[in-house]
Amino acid sequence: MIRALLFDLDETLLDRDASLRAFLARQYTRFATALAAVPFADYEARFLLHDEYGYVAKEIVYARLVTEFGLALDSTSLVEDFYIDSWQSGILFADTIALLQQAQQAGYRIAIVTNGAVRTQMPKITNTALAHLVDQVLISEAEGVRKPDAEIFRRAAQRLGVAPDECIMIGDNPQADVW
Repeated sequence: MIRALLFDLDETLLDRDASLRAFLARQYTRFATALAAVPFADYEARFLLHDEYGYVAKEIVYARLVTEFGLALDSTSLVEDFYIDSWQSGILFADTIALLQQAQQAGYRIAIVTNGAVRTQMPKITNTALAHLVDQVLISEAEGVRKPDAEIFRRAAQRLGVAPDECIMIGDNPQADVW
């Protein structure tokens, strides 16, 4: 019997793409003087390309952008801005809150199991009210193990007080979340 639901965060509960695009628009405005020669559409498109859905370190992404656009700007300031602001106003998918509330009401134990850095993942969780709707949060950096390693899923089950075969994982990445 399924007693616990494990959810991935990005592109499962949180619309990472919409959140990131909203952040990039804010960042472009903050750095308007330095980015004046670069159309926003180009800045956004090249960031998204270099970011590879979050799998490339932001230090590398921004260094590439500075070089590619020939910006008179230190990439460090863009990186710092990313870590300060990027997930302050994450955008959840339309039915995320209702889904989690229904799962709670149905008696399911709920955990978020996500890969990534604590400094990017926790703000997404706390600033979107997800922290109040789940029982546990496991972030790969803090756990020292990444999905798809079975250990992170075993830990989630143990912390939720259920057996691993009483959990189901819900995510968008077949390799990390299912295989």
